[in-house]
Amino acid sequence: MSKINFTVFIYNVMKISNNTNINFTAQLKKYIPVKHSQTLGSEYEDKDVSFVELNPYSDQDIKTLENISQDWTAGIFAENIHSDAKKIYDSDDELYTQSSKFYAITSQKNNLDSLDSNKILAICELKEENKNGFLHYIQVNPDVIYNPYFEYKRLGSAMLDTLKSYYDKIELYSFPSELVLDFYKRNKFRVYKNGKYYMHWEKESK
Repeated sequence: MSKINFTVFIYNVMKISNNTNINFTAQLKKYIPVKHSQTLGSEYEDKDVSFVELNPYSDQDIKTLENISQDWTAGIFAENIHSDAKKIYDSDDELYTQSSKFYAITSQKNNLDSLDSNKILAICELKEENKNGFLHYIQVNPDVIYNPYFEYKRLGSAMLDTLKSYYDKIELYSFPSELVLDFYKRNKFRVYKNGKYYMHWEKESK
């Protein structure tokens, strides 16, 4: 089977899954370390969590994103991510669907074909073009952020670090906040050209 025909085959199978019981659900990309504290006042240690790619054609993954958008009451970006994924779920635009990527960090290790939305720690949406990405949204679970004893920390940075392992260049428009700008600057993003909120990170050439 030629490369082109194989691509068309995969795309058509994914479209069929939208209307049948066939489903390709979240895929584990890798395990990544994040900072985790067992109890209030204890030291943070590395803990492996799952970095997964969600499939916008999957009934289960769409439902997971819907649950997140409803449960994360302070997470407007989660609502936007679910909305964009749902548009793809209903779309016939092949190019649009192939370039949109949805990633999540979850404490769940097993049964990733049925993601537990309560274990999702962070999510993001990215538009992919070759080895470059444009980051549309990144959202950390507000319940994690406002947890009294900060069970996890640096989840946003962990998400960015993992994306950097897959892409040569990442661009984004930052939320207009000095706090958010500082976050991206700490993660080696720089203001691009003359736009204060247009930022980019680029892999250093070896």
